[in-house]
Amino acid sequence: AAAAAVIVGIVAKAMPIPASAQDFPSKPITIVVPFGPGTANDIIARQLAQDMTGTLGQSVIVENRAGATGNIATDLVAKSRPDGYTLLIASMSNILNQVTGNANSDLTKDFAPVAFSGRTVYSTFVPNELPVKSVAELVELARRQPGKLNYAGYVGGVPQFLGEMLNRAAKIDTVMVSYKSTTDALVDLMANRIQIWFTPIASGMPVQNAKQARMIAV
Repeated sequence: AAAAAVIVGIVAKAMPIPASAQDFPSKPITIVVPFGPGTANDIIARQLAQDMTGTLGQSVIVENRAGATGNIATDLVAKSRPDGYTLLIASMSNILNQVTGNANSDLTKDFAPVAFSGRTVYSTFVPNELPVKSVAELVELARRQPGKLNYAGYVGGVPQFLGEMLNRAAKIDTVMVSYKSTTDALVDLMANRIQIWFTPIASGMPVQNAKQARMIAV
């Protein structure tokens, strides 16, 4: 319950195959990322853009369009010209939006899958001053203090999914505090204003290495 993997894929709006497909690409390609710079999706997109640029001989641009749990980026790509030059790097958040009714576009009708591009492993952090060094100790503390421990998340996002998974599996009561950015959540984690932080391992390792907070699970 304390860890999960997110399948990240590239999807583009469904499109007919043009007669000039052999000339593709004849102009720069844009990969739209639903989250901010430094996030797991962004890291994967930038590595992919670099590889695609070398392989295709055409510029591949990464554009961050954060907000609305990924819906801003998703809607942008859904409404773009269906010529294969605008791609979306999708994640579990897109799927969660779809199944919870929070999506404005339809992943199955407005997009076509192009490739599987990576998997993001999540890590679980607690503040250094919290007397917890394992998930078992975190669960024990949460049981002694029901409703007193907070975790960082945002409505419909993967952190909320993980927090509720942990609550159900361990039969505990922790409370989500919504954040617009990972940076803001980390600041409050270090100040012990929140006690649980779920974050992709790519953004979690620098925090662990700098000893800004304690990683207790992957």
